[in-house]
Amino acid sequence: ICVNALASFPFKNPATLLLFWADVSFIGGIYRKRVGEKKIDVSYSLLKCYLLIFAVTGLILSYMGLQASRYIYLARNSQDKASLQFAEKSTMYNPFSYKYLHFAGTVAMNTGEYQKAYTLLKKGIKLNPYYDSLHNNLGMVYLLTGNIEKAEEEFLIALQLNPDSYEFNNNAGFLYLTTKRYDEAIKYLKKATQLKPDAYLSFYSLGLAYYMEKQYKEAEEQFKRVLEINPSFIPAKEYLKKISN
Repeated sequence: ICVNALASFPFKNPATLLLFWADVSFIGGIYRKRVGEKKIDVSYSLLKCYLLIFAVTGLILSYMGLQASRYIYLARNSQDKASLQFAEKSTMYNPFSYKYLHFAGTVAMNTGEYQKAYTLLKKGIKLNPYYDSLHNNLGMVYLLTGNIEKAEEEFLIALQLNPDSYEFNNNAGFLYLTTKRYDEAIKYLKKATQLKPDAYLSFYSLGLAYYMEKQYKEAEEQFKRVLEINPSFIPAKEYLKKISN
């Protein structure tokens, strides 16, 4: 326990913090070395006290963990506002799980509660700044609220952590497409289509980027690819007509 606790600095989980200091004081308290003797006495009353503390604390933490898991289950089997309410309750019972915060933040984003999503995702990043999806979803919140600079920053962090994610490359490409930085858009959307060859919307976005750059041959190839995957996608047909004219 002591080694695990030492490896978890800085302490962001109260359970780990409690175990560490309790263990240190436990080790220092139950062993009392007699002066001038090699024999070590064990304080059994202190040992019983610590066992009681661990038992009570364990029950409390177990209850909170079970409640958090229960609300996550309810959130996943609910929709819209009800799902968000359950997800938020899960973070109340377990506010130190970055995965629960990520889930609740994603639900908030999908229901249009962008301020709540921002708060939850930022808390998650504080707990684990290396969880790529937290940065990606926070980037989406920034993008949906018009903060392009911050959105770009979060998308690039997510890509640094996981450069082979289709979703992250696609989101970055879409951001650059909407901000008319077509070279960057082509770079990320091209990789997105390589990672997911059946993603017709990514091919369509890539086609748009090529079209805006007046690279009509490349644009035509992408729009044709869109129609191979989804023959009824009308916007791709319209751009092919524009190119042929």
